[in-house]
Amino acid sequence: MTLLKHLLGRAVPASLALLCACGPSGPSGIDEPRELEELRMPPPLDTTHGQRFGIDAGRNSEPPTPAPSSGAPTAFPTDWEELPSTQFRAINLRPAGDPEMECYVTVLGGDGGGNLANVNRWRGQMGLPPIDQQGLGQLERVNFLGVPAIFVDLEGSFSGMGGAAKSGWRMLVLLASVPGQSISLKMTGPTTKIAAQVDNFFAVAEEITEAQRRPSDNPGSGQAPGQGASSTAGGGLTWDTPEGWTEGAARTMRLASFVPNAAPQIDISVTQLAGPAGGPQANFDRWRGQMGQAPLTSAEFSDLERIPALGTEALMIEIDGRFTGMGNADQQDARMLGAIVPNGSGTLFVKLTGPRDAVAAETAAFRAFLASLRRSTP
Repeated sequence: MTLLKHLLGRAVPASLALLCACGPSGPSGIDEPRELEELRMPPPLDTTHGQRFGIDAGRNSEPPTPAPSSGAPTAFPTDWEELPSTQFRAINLRPAGDPEMECYVTVLGGDGGGNLANVNRWRGQMGLPPIDQQGLGQLERVNFLGVPAIFVDLEGSFSGMGGAAKSGWRMLVLLASVPGQSISLKMTGPTTKIAAQVDNFFAVAEEITEAQRRPSDNPGSGQAPGQGASSTAGGGLTWDTPEGWTEGAARTMRLASFVPNAAPQIDISVTQLAGPAGGPQANFDRWRGQMGQAPLTSAEFSDLERIPALGTEALMIEIDGRFTGMGNADQQDARMLGAIVPNGSGTLFVKLTGPRDAVAAETAAFRAFLASLRRSTP
C-alpha cells in the first residue's frame, strides 16, 4: 500500500499532505481528505511525487491551488528550510539553511533491497567497512513511524552521490520497515554541525510520526496521579506518578511524557537508549549547550549529585539559562533538571524543562519520581 495510506488509514489530513505534496511549481496544498487507491505494482520512475503517493488525480491533471504557507503547521525546527520534494525525497529539508547539511525521507517499495544492504551502503558512503547480520542485530532501535526502526550513527569520510570524499562528516539514519515499504530518514553533514542538530533530527522524526496519527487516535491518556507503567526493549519499568502530574500520549524516542497540572509549560520526558549512549558527561554537556552553558569541567562532573534509582545511582544535574532545545523551543529564564541512570544494557534519561520558578516548584516531585522507578516483574 502507499506510504500515506499505511500511515493515515484512508483519509489524508491537509497538514501532512502539504509536507509531502509538491507540484511542478513548488509545494501545494490539499484542502480536504482524499481517498487513496491501492497500488498493485510500483509506479514508473518518471511519475511525480504526488502521483506516486496517490495525491494527484493523473499525470496531466491541473495541480491543486497552493495553500497559504501558514496553513501547514508543523514542528519542524524554525531555522530549517523545507525544499521541494524530489523523485526519491518525499520530504526534503535543509538543517539550519546550511547547504552542507541535508535531511530527507526516502520511500522504497518492498524491503528496499534489505536492511543489511542499505546499512552497508551507507557505511560505504562514509568509508567504513560492512557489517554482518549479527552486527545489524546489535544496532540500536528507535520508535519511528510506529515501528522499531534501525538507528544508524556513522562518522567518516562522506562520498555520497559521486564527488570527492569529505572528511570529518557524520550521518544519522532511521530505517523503518512497514508493510510493503522501506522508509528512511537520513541526515548528513560535517560532524561538528550534525552534533548541534541531533535533537532536531529526532524532533523531525517525531513530527513525521505524529503526523501519521489522526487527532482522535492517540489522545493524551489523562492518567490520574497514581502508578504508571511503560515497557522498553530492555525490560519493563514501573513508577509512581507524582501527585499533580498527568501522563501524556506516547511520543517518538520517549517511554513516557508528563506535564504538571499546575505548570503546563513544563515538559518531562523519560527516554531509554541502547548502551552508554555516548556517556553521561557527553549528554550533560549537550544539555548544557541547549541551555547556553559551557561544557562541564572534570571537577564539575565529579561533583554532580548522585541519588538512588533503579537499584543503582543516577547522576543528576540542574542547569539554568536560555533553553533552545528540540524543534521550536526557545525559552528565556529556564531551568532543566536531568538524570541519567544505567538500566540493564541501556541507559535511562529523565529530563524536566521549563520556566525556572515553575521547575523549582516541581523539583521535589522530580526526585520522588526518580526514587520510585523500578523494574516491573514478568
